[in-house]
Amino acid sequence: MAKKEKNYKSSFTMIEEAYKKIKTMIFRQNMVGGQRLVGKDLSEKLHMSRTPIINALFLLEREGYVTFQPYRGFFVKSADIEETRELFEVREALEVMAVQLAIERMEDESLGPLEEIAKRHAEYMPGVYDRQKIALGVEFHLQIARMSKNKKILQLLKTNLEYEYTRYTYKYADITRMEPAVEEHYEILEAIRNKNLTKSIKLIRRHVQQNKNHVINTLKEQEEAEVELWFDNGTVL
Repeated sequence: MAKKEKNYKSSFTMIEEAYKKIKTMIFRQNMVGGQRLVGKDLSEKLHMSRTPIINALFLLEREGYVTFQPYRGFFVKSADIEETRELFEVREALEVMAVQLAIERMEDESLGPLEEIAKRHAEYMPGVYDRQKIALGVEFHLQIARMSKNKKILQLLKTNLEYEYTRYTYKYADITRMEPAVEEHYEILEAIRNKNLTKSIKLIRRHVQQNKNHVINTLKEQEEAEVELWFDNGTVL
């Protein structure tokens, strides 16, 4: 009985490891929307058997990161503009709740980590958007959720942000958004410091809406680039 339980735990650990590695590869843009995920290739890349990889792919399908087509296999799910709008609507509601609770429950030392994250995000200014820049921006918002001391808000926001930023190709993102985003973070930080709830909510709403416009414009650029590539390759649409 103990041996059977040990084997079950081992299998589950392998599936979890495969799940995390494939998800990370999608986030790092090693795999892009529409790309077919071949079990044999993933097995060679991850140095794992195909069984945990297939199970991990079904988990990722359930979460919306990949799609499964009968007789064709698994594919990385492309970001969808309408779905992105809906995600940002949910995100805005979560962030408003987070900032409200953060101000209500703020302690003297609460702002230190948020200030540090804002500083790191401001100082890191690459020539193009990359994974690190995206991650630093995300961390600012997650820290406000931590300050709310509501674990469910933090969990839901983390899931939302992961899903939001994992599937779009940020190489098409407009770099002129970088500096305004930094300024907006500092404005939000200052409003929270002053415990100005009305201003904090107004600023967080505006910031999320600006990010929504930025991501949607990036998706449009990505779609146009893909169409041009198809034409260049002589693909008949």
